[in-house]
Amino acid sequence: ANAWGTVFSSGNDLIQVTGAPRYAADQNVDIIVSQAALRRDLLLYARNILALSLVISSLTAALVYWALNRIIVRPVVRLTHDMAAFEADPDREALIRSQSNRKDEIGAAERSLAAMQRGIHDLLNERRRLAALGAGISKISHDLRNILASAQLMSDRLARSDDPSVRKLSPRLISALDRAIVLSRDTLAFGGMEARSLTKAPVDLHALAEEVLEDTAAIGVKPENLVTEGFLVSADRTQLYRCLFNLVRNAIDAMTPQGGAPIDGAEPMLGSVSISAAASDGEIIITVADTGPGIPDYARGVLFEPFKGSQKPGGSGLGAAIAAEIIRAHGGEIVLAASDASGTQFKITLPGAAL
Repeated sequence: ANAWGTVFSSGNDLIQVTGAPRYAADQNVDIIVSQAALRRDLLLYARNILALSLVISSLTAALVYWALNRIIVRPVVRLTHDMAAFEADPDREALIRSQSNRKDEIGAAERSLAAMQRGIHDLLNERRRLAALGAGISKISHDLRNILASAQLMSDRLARSDDPSVRKLSPRLISALDRAIVLSRDTLAFGGMEARSLTKAPVDLHALAEEVLEDTAAIGVKPENLVTEGFLVSADRTQLYRCLFNLVRNAIDAMTPQGGAPIDGAEPMLGSVSISAAASDGEIIITVADTGPGIPDYARGVLFEPFKGSQKPGGSGLGAAIAAEIIRAHGGEIVLAASDASGTQFKITLPGAAL
């Protein structure tokens, strides 16, 4: 308090300090100091302390700034620059970041960015190859279908030949042509799937299921429409028909030889296929079930992958893949709910309540 009083005082008084020496207790020492001189020395000391504090603070701030800029700011700026450059030209492999050796969060972000860039780059390359394949197939599709149609007509004539050996071979030829036609149609359909907005409208699911079951009718397979009449859902009718058609056709192909052709003139009951639907917790659940032999273990893991999920020789493996693409476009999900020797169930979940 006396120090502050001296600093802020304006007088020129004298200050007397009295004290006993440490080793001469019987004596006193008096010190007389000018208040103005003491105030001047205190102010000089305060200025020196302030200047030293500013220098230390400036050096500390500079070191902190340098450290933050080098450790955090510059890596984040580089990270942002790399993301912007890759976004502008994701096809350039040179823009993919190398793996980071940093152990902190920024290093984790750099490694995640590098992995994402590599995945996107590979995906774009794959899509480009598929697009080129689709373009090539589209160019030959018309001629290919005409050739297959002509060959099918010729095979029908061969089936009516008077030569027994020709008639014996014609069913195998017809079966091979049918498989070629199905493969061509499915490949063209999958290659022609483009990202487009769905045309959603109220769809009578009972009527749609009835249409699908009629269009896929096969000898020896009992169709069962278990959808309640008047059950309405919001969906793209054409695409939903395509999805259900593929699933039902796959089920029938798994149960019947040559897509439902009679065996030696007989018409045995080979099984049944059904379509049902229910509303639950703001979702529509559509079930496609059959009583076929089930899906083999090797096909379950790749069931919804193009060209991989076929269960029969000559199959395209595209039916379930196309169905999955359609359901994902609706914001829903399709899963293999069950499959064993007693049959198979596919469950389709669509967002939204029944109308």
